[in-house]
Amino acid sequence: MYLTVELDSLLKKEKILVLSLIALDSSGNEIKTNLGNRPNVVVVLTNKTKKPLKNYKYLSYIGTNFDLVEGIKADNLFFATNVFWEPTKNTKDFGIYLSLYGNRTTSLTEESEQDITTEIVPVTPDSSYRLKKTVKVIKTTTSDNLGAHFSTLHPILNSRTKKQGVLKTYFTVSTDFIWKRTHILTEYGEVTKVDTSRTVSTGRGIILNPLRDDKISINQFNFNIGPGLFFVLENNDISARIHASAGYTRIFVLDGQTILKEQNPKDIYFAGRAWITEPKTGITLQAEVTNRHKYPAPAYVVTLSKAFNLDKLAGIFSPITAR
Repeated sequence: MYLTVELDSLLKKEKILVLSLIALDSSGNEIKTNLGNRPNVVVVLTNKTKKPLKNYKYLSYIGTNFDLVEGIKADNLFFATNVFWEPTKNTKDFGIYLSLYGNRTTSLTEESEQDITTEIVPVTPDSSYRLKKTVKVIKTTTSDNLGAHFSTLHPILNSRTKKQGVLKTYFTVSTDFIWKRTHILTEYGEVTKVDTSRTVSTGRGIILNPLRDDKISINQFNFNIGPGLFFVLENNDISARIHASAGYTRIFVLDGQTILKEQNPKDIYFAGRAWITEPKTGITLQAEVTNRHKYPAPAYVVTLSKAFNLDKLAGIFSPITAR
């Protein structure tokens, strides 16, 4: 059911319209609901328009991740809080960019056929057979990330102007600390071929690989530092930011004994991030790609979120009844 209400442009305060709903059957008799009384719909009428974002200095974001494998899911939460403090025209200092965030990288899926020796079967007291199967294997890798990013902003190409709609360019020195919780799911599918080979008897049957689905989790901590470039274009219609950086990375892994071990030392990382925000609705599209040079490990993040001023953060988490 659709109801159109044309508001008086001179309306100075909120008005409440209560609609009492009655359900009738084909004979015209009222259908009793399990609510006891007739359900009411309360409509609040106001002529207040939602104010757009005034500036883009202090913003928080709540939304979800796009995943090329799993699609959009409500449990793939994305959140971030960004502080973007530009240097002014009359000073020679530098600005800062700070981001605290949580996201999920796009799932990477590898499909292959593998020859796997699954078991050893005794045939005679002196001999056994190794049973080898060619099976389809699907390996899916996802990472949930908690990160903190900090960059200094050093203006170049006359980027101290306060004019809107001007492309600003900054040289940056960036650091990242990222906690990655990586999950690797291995699924075994159809067996396409079975082969056997003779071997020395073991005296008993041995199951080497039961071909059961398996999932492992890895805690990884990344520390990145390096130079980069930051591009900013902001006006009343859009906020667009692009940051590209490269530099030195250190990676540590937490093993099963809760001991940190360095993994793949002395590597070089590459990272690119882009944020596009529409100020009237706060809708924000963000994309990120990272990789390493010596030990490649590409990661992709695409999110859709809503931006709001930092002072509205408490209201987002307050109970609905309190709003």
